[in-house]
Amino acid sequence: MTDRASGEFDAGSSRRRRVRRSAYRRRDFVPWGLLPLLGLLALLLFALIWFARHQIQEVTEAAAQRALVSAGADWAQASASGQHVSIEGTAPSREAADRALEVVSQARATTPFGRARPVTRVIDRQTISSGPTDPQTDADADGPPPDEAAAELGGDMPEWTYGLSQGVLTLEGEVGGGDARRQIVTAAQREIDPPRLATVRDRLVISDVDDTPELTDLSLQAVRAISECISGATSLREGEFSLICDVPEGEGANVEQIATTPLAAGTFGTIEVTEVSAELACEGDLAALLARSKIEFATGSARIAPDSSELLDRLAKRIRECPGKLRIEGHTDNTGRVSTNARLSYERAQAVRAELISRGVPADRLTARGYGARDPIADNATAEGRARNRRIEIRVESDPDPTP
Repeated sequence: MTDRASGEFDAGSSRRRRVRRSAYRRRDFVPWGLLPLLGLLALLLFALIWFARHQIQEVTEAAAQRALVSAGADWAQASASGQHVSIEGTAPSREAADRALEVVSQARATTPFGRARPVTRVIDRQTISSGPTDPQTDADADGPPPDEAAAELGGDMPEWTYGLSQGVLTLEGEVGGGDARRQIVTAAQREIDPPRLATVRDRLVISDVDDTPELTDLSLQAVRAISECISGATSLREGEFSLICDVPEGEGANVEQIATTPLAAGTFGTIEVTEVSAELACEGDLAALLARSKIEFATGSARIAPDSSELLDRLAKRIRECPGKLRIEGHTDNTGRVSTNARLSYERAQAVRAELISRGVPADRLTARGYGARDPIADNATAEGRARNRRIEIRVESDPDPTP
């Protein structure tokens, strides 16, 4: 059978060509090729966050250590956790230890945005040297049994002062051995109850004095008594035990009972316990919180730094327990125009007020005032003084404030 040309048909049959077409279905757009890229970006972001955190910590620690070296405090070692710095080492004197704390808190580092203070909190873990030591004194620091230590030492009564101010309990003076020292410091740390007592500073030195269980018991009694106070001091001088402190209303009898318990050693000196109003107690607690850590703001603005969130939480908790109304005061240094400083201080006080309200403090209990640079607490001629003058204070209002 021969092929026929296209278009011709056989009379007895017909031939049809059927072509089945399948409709083309366009798929929804899915950027599958971007998934690896997105995964890579997520890994890079995680790595950047990790790197930034550790970079900030390294910068903070390096800035703190440079500040110590520049101040001649080569006996001190700074270690950072985030932007919190701990200072360890044996200071030659109390003044040297205080100076180390001050220079680290003001330490500066170079950032892409200029010079900045990376340290947000300084933790004091220093000890104070008692002078040249010998092997026997070093052995005492390891804590020999009390009876053995008493036999080895000189037989003199120790002298010490345990002072509480702005939430910091400072243990300062003599102790006869390492074991007694550890007991006293541990007991003080167990009494920590912010804001009344938030930090313990150990400045006790091991000296050639009596080291007996009775003297340790006396120190522990003193720690219990001073820990119940708002502020004050307890001391042992020439064998006389004294306590002078302020306590909240209604708590005086309890503190007196602790202080006047029959002594395991020594004799009674002055015991003076003064009850203060709840308003003053509250104001003292708030001042203690703000003395240990400042509310930080971005330079030249009222934007509160994220690192201040924990401090604001503590302030709000204490304020909710306080009676009456409170005034939030903003203060600046004397840099810039008077009108600008007045406005900035007010805006910062308002920003703190808003944060406290967001944490549950009733708005009608809080007012905000800006005082600019007119109430300095330090010398504006120095960078350290200006930093201290830039601050927030919170006061309990007993009478209407006449200040406009």
